[in-house]
Amino acid sequence: RFRLAEQDSAADRGTATHQFMQFCDLDHLEKNGVEAEIKRMTDLGFLSPSVASLVNGYAIKRFLVSDLFKSLKNARSISRELRFNVHLPASAFTEEKDSSLSGERVLVQGVIDCLFETSDGKIVLLDYKTDYVPKEMSDTDAERMLIDRHVTQLSYYAAACKSIIGKGVDKIIIYSFAL
Repeated sequence: RFRLAEQDSAADRGTATHQFMQFCDLDHLEKNGVEAEIKRMTDLGFLSPSVASLVNGYAIKRFLVSDLFKSLKNARSISRELRFNVHLPASAFTEEKDSSLSGERVLVQGVIDCLFETSDGKIVLLDYKTDYVPKEMSDTDAERMLIDRHVTQLSYYAAACKSIIGKGVDKIIIYSFAL
């Protein structure tokens, strides 16, 4: 796990890391490393110098050696920062079995970090998380915390994907930069 610099807020560092993941060139990143990709992105204006300084290079380096990175590199297609506006059934937003919601729809807006089709045609919804994880928490407990915290959001994103691309999501992955 990594520690945040005291002067930088966790939100600022998380935003910077998300922005890096949105615009990075995966081939360049793999071939030349994190520092070179940060410099390239800064030179091209995808990252401001102040944002670039907040990107968690250590966490990105760990991502580079993950099986998930290999899957992204071999993907048939990748969509990053996919913005959506979809109408979903209102009943999905309540636990009550109220018939007054029958047929009602709710406009849901969001941004999917990454949606990709694997080399074998599976649709994967990938959500990057930069949430703080207490040092004393076991990895198993931290994983459960992240799943519990984000399962509802990601279920809406999966429903949105089905509406957008016309087929369901085969797998949802939370990639925690902290873990």
